[in-house]
Amino acid sequence: MQNELQVLILEDKPHDAELDVAVLEEAGYLCRWDRVETREEFIKRLDRPDFDIVLCDFSLPSFDGLTALELFSKRKLDIPFIFVSGTLGEDVAIECLKAGATDYVVKSHLSRLGPVVARALRERSEQSKHKRAELALRESEERLQAILDNSPALIYTQDNELRFTFVNQRFETLFRVKKDWIKEKTAHELFPKDLADILVSHCDEVLSDRAPREFEEVIPHEDGPHTYVSIRFPLYDSAQGLSGLCSISTDVTESKMLEEQLRHAQKMEAIGRLAGGVAHDFNNLLTAIIGYSQIVLASLGPNESLRKEVEEILAAGKRASSLTSQLLAFSRRQVLQPSVIDLNLVVSNTTKMLRRLIGEDIHLVTKLSPDLGRVKIDPAQIEQVIMNLAVNARDAMPSGGKLTIETSNTPLDEAYGREHINVQPGNYVMLAVTDTGVGMEADTRSHIFEPFFTTKEKGLGTGLGLSMVYGIVKQSGGYIWVYSEAGEGTTFKIYLPRVEGAEEAVLQRDDAEYLPRGRETILLVEDEQAVRDLSARILRELGYTVIEASNGEEALVISSERANGEIHLLLTDVVMPQMSGKLLTDMVKAARPGIRVLFSSGYTDNALVHHGSLEPGTAFLQKPFSPGALARKVREVLDKE
Repeated sequence: MQNELQVLILEDKPHDAELDVAVLEEAGYLCRWDRVETREEFIKRLDRPDFDIVLCDFSLPSFDGLTALELFSKRKLDIPFIFVSGTLGEDVAIECLKAGATDYVVKSHLSRLGPVVARALRERSEQSKHKRAELALRESEERLQAILDNSPALIYTQDNELRFTFVNQRFETLFRVKKDWIKEKTAHELFPKDLADILVSHCDEVLSDRAPREFEEVIPHEDGPHTYVSIRFPLYDSAQGLSGLCSISTDVTESKMLEEQLRHAQKMEAIGRLAGGVAHDFNNLLTAIIGYSQIVLASLGPNESLRKEVEEILAAGKRASSLTSQLLAFSRRQVLQPSVIDLNLVVSNTTKMLRRLIGEDIHLVTKLSPDLGRVKIDPAQIEQVIMNLAVNARDAMPSGGKLTIETSNTPLDEAYGREHINVQPGNYVMLAVTDTGVGMEADTRSHIFEPFFTTKEKGLGTGLGLSMVYGIVKQSGGYIWVYSEAGEGTTFKIYLPRVEGAEEAVLQRDDAEYLPRGRETILLVEDEQAVRDLSARILRELGYTVIEASNGEEALVISSERANGEIHLLLTDVVMPQMSGKLLTDMVKAARPGIRVLFSSGYTDNALVHHGSLEPGTAFLQKPFSPGALARKVREVLDKE
């Protein structure tokens, strides 16, 4: 089978060109060829390089062979260029080869043309394969380099003497040094001694053990130290000799931060459950203390010798009630009465009081967004949040300063959610309280929301203010974060879900001491005897018929035995052994559809409260309660249309 060959012949004599072709065909080639003889024709043909080989006479009428070779070489064509000439001497032939010619054939020995062409084509093929291999290798290296450079991890290699032999782009960017400068350097030439000593000890361990190892290393950044998990493994040469090591270091700072947030959230949740349980039991005791104190006071005249002592007992009970209220707020087990409100209005109303509270040496500034969205929260509770944050800010500025309260509409996206555990992306209203005070170091920041933690002197704070703020915000579906550095002031940022809807009117609390009376029958269910005895006594003195039960099962028996007797109101504790107040209510209502129900508790569980808010239509009395509060609430439920 003949080999096809496309030949370009630069020759002024047609007969010589035909002779060249005849020799090639005799050598086994099937030739298709073109002949040109002028410079212009040659240049034009070079612009269409569809030929496999060039045969060029050295002596041409219009220009010489070296000029033709120069024109050919400028095109950088991977095609053999062979001189075929009758006037080519040895010196000129060598000059042509140095200039880039593939070979030469003297016309008097034209029989050499076939072997010369065959060798040239074979070498061209081998060179092409080599170039393709080099190109493939270069592309592979470039691809690998691109993968390494685009990796978020630090990737580098070191030799046996721990000099850097390769670093990726991430390494170069992090330390702001060029790769070429890093190479051949050691860790002690790049890093502070303490860090370099640690890195070198880790490398020595890998080289000594000849086994991969994983280390946790802290690397300095502009924005603070970052933690890296580094996997180091030995490298071997072709003879399986140890040639160095490779390291892949991944920045785990963000995941560690999220882990710390999770641990903190779990700790706060555990403390909250404990605080809620303590507050619930303590509220039962305070209900009896406060209630009986008020009953005793009502029986004492203004000049009675024991009146002052009883008043002190009552005052202490109320102070204790305030503490348990703060514990319940932190544990998110208080009952909220949320309304859709304009937070700007709440801030404006609160700042009037704050100016008197914080003192003249603190400059109060408000920056309220004019198009602020609405939030749904208990107005009294958010006022308490602002007051507590302002008081803390005042205490952090003993020599005066600036207190700034800001509001704005703030969307929290998925990126923010990845950095802050349990944050749901969405539209929020932000409330920020910033002071120019003493600030806090990291250890203090990690504890500030824990109950009873305080940096104030003994006797100057209970340590419940910020824990209450935390609980109110979390129970309202929001988030709170603190930003502070020692000596740089503090900012608390609160994010509350933005809601649609018109602002709701806020009901004013009725503190009147008038005790309404009644003649209805009340089934009182309370497992704490002191609270049950007190409640029964108050209600009987107000004219009601009271039937007492210590638990749900006893109440069901009483309700069944009085099948023909009317019971107007079921007053029940929420959390009781064996049967909850909610389950008891459902069973009593099934037998007595028209009965009214009033729940009471030191805290409420999810059987009654959904996300901390009363279910629509639920009547609730928070412990500890006063005789007046009990009387008014019972009358309110009985008189409800």
